[in-house]
Amino acid sequence: DASGARAGGMNAPGQPRLHWADLDSLLVREYGSYLHSVIPGLPGLCEVCSAPVAGTYARCRPCSQMLPPGPMGGPAGVDRVAFLTYAVERGQAYSVLRGYKTPAIQDRYWTAAATWVVWLLGRHGLCALRRPGIAESQFLWATVPSVRSGRLGEHPLHHIVRQVWGPRYPEARVSLTVGAGVQGREYNPLRFTADPIASGSHVILIDDSWTTGANVQSAATTLKRAGAAEVSALILGRLLNDAWEPTRQFIAHGGLRSPFDPNACPWRGVPNHMA
Repeated sequence: DASGARAGGMNAPGQPRLHWADLDSLLVREYGSYLHSVIPGLPGLCEVCSAPVAGTYARCRPCSQMLPPGPMGGPAGVDRVAFLTYAVERGQAYSVLRGYKTPAIQDRYWTAAATWVVWLLGRHGLCALRRPGIAESQFLWATVPSVRSGRLGEHPLHHIVRQVWGPRYPEARVSLTVGAGVQGREYNPLRFTADPIASGSHVILIDDSWTTGANVQSAATTLKRAGAAEVSALILGRLLNDAWEPTRQFIAHGGLRSPFDPNACPWRGVPNHMA
């Protein structure tokens, strides 16, 4: 869409203009067979994370237990979530999301992951700002740090996002760091720390995968405590466990949409028109 074309940072001065239709075609041609659009707000899906839910519940168990009741977790957590794709365990998308940051096999998956990030940021990254009263000047971005011990250097996801948005928005990066001595994988508002954020800012929080959402929600809480007015989470993959019956039924009834639709906005679930 138009905001995506402005946000991508893909065309350096003096280079030929890259049309999003070209990247759309590349994404579908190379990865469309195993990317599955996540359409928020459909019946039978968690209202927060778009995972299949049991019965008539509005939220999956992790989302219902993690934060107090309220829209998208209330003021403590994220205000909205968008995903590039569903990623079923042992599937190809799942392998990419795990493999691109694993040194021993990183080369096998890096190109796919980098292409997904570039496309998602440029095509739909700022669609969350397309609401009354939200200005692009209020936009900030952050990535969720790895909480795994032993990981050295810049996280691969942060490296890719910095290459895409850094030159175009040099003052928009928010640094999140892992809190000292914090362990475990459950929601913890002390898991991360951040420097003060300008009042009224809208932070796009980016991560590569969502299983329970604990790290994303913990990071969102940190950002709001630092001053952010809103936090929108942009995630590459909603990981699914097909050993769980609602997920099996979801897959059996065509929940994994194919072919991948590059025009379906992951924030709103409706088509966007390319610039």
